[in-house]
Amino acid sequence: MAKNICIDPAKSSTVQYFDSKAEYIGVVPNTDVALMLGIIHTMLVANKYNKDFIADYTEGFEKFQKYVEGKTDGVVKDAKWASDICGVSEEKIKELAEVFFENRTMIMGGWNMQRQHHGEQAHWVLVVLSFMIGQIGLLGGGFGFSYHYSNGGVPTTNALVVGGISIGKVSSGGAEWLSDGSAVSIPVSCY
Repeated sequence: MAKNICIDPAKSSTVQYFDSKAEYIGVVPNTDVALMLGIIHTMLVANKYNKDFIADYTEGFEKFQKYVEGKTDGVVKDAKWASDICGVSEEKIKELAEVFFENRTMIMGGWNMQRQHHGEQAHWVLVVLSFMIGQIGLLGGGFGFSYHYSNGGVPTTNALVVGGISIGKVSSGGAEWLSDGSAVSIPVSCY
């Protein structure tokens, strides 16, 4: 049976949708990165992260690890440090690290995390956390963003759903490969 955990500053419509079928963890707004760094540090210290996945599919992890361990700025991003910032207890942060690593884990993030200063960092750290868990590509594992945006996922409200934007006709300019839009997929990223 899947365990759902909703981490959100407010009891959003998603949290309300899951009601008692999910654990709700209230986090101080704009502190998602601190929470994830605390989880990541816990995984590093416990030596519970997928080293093979990191070695095979990432570049520069050693530099990131030094940052998390405080070797570059003198600030260790451990569960205590994270707890003081995000308002989630040290024990809960350590528990999340264990739950994420010991179980098949799919981390789903929404675009709302970017609505802050340096907002892109939350999405990048979420991806790094997913790399450490090492389940990307496995059934029920990995990460995803905004499953309701642009028709990704199933809408649960009565609001209208805006369809995708057509690429239109392409006739010149060296981009003829775009003329068959059904054969082309261009991923969207936030900036």
